[in-house]
Amino acid sequence: YGAFLAIDSDNWESVAEYYRFNNKDLTGNTGSHTSWAAFGHVGYRMSDAVMPYIRFEKASLDQTDNYFAALASGRTYNRQLFGLRYNLSPVSALKFEFGQTAEQRQGGEFKYNESRAQFSVRF
Repeated sequence: YGAFLAIDSDNWESVAEYYRFNNKDLTGNTGSHTSWAAFGHVGYRMSDAVMPYIRFEKASLDQTDNYFAALASGRTYNRQLFGLRYNLSPVSALKFEFGQTAEQRQGGEFKYNESRAQFSVRF
């Protein structure tokens, strides 16, 4: 199950999601597994074109669950980032993000920094 909340005003954009997973392994006989994932995002519109934002993400994924263990991105992690969205037109935008992720892997925690650029079009 999950929950979603969005508040969008003239100046503020706020989005939050939470999902809880309860998987029962029917093939590997490893039993039931519980995991969860969530994020929160807040942005402030400085003008019609410019919006800086921050986002926090966390996932606590049970690695004894065959489903999450088989996924390349199926690890427990924390991520914090900040970004800047620039609207080129009412239907296109450029986004630049900078963040840090900490993943739980065998042998401990692995941290890395990221920077991303994205061009998006909606219709």
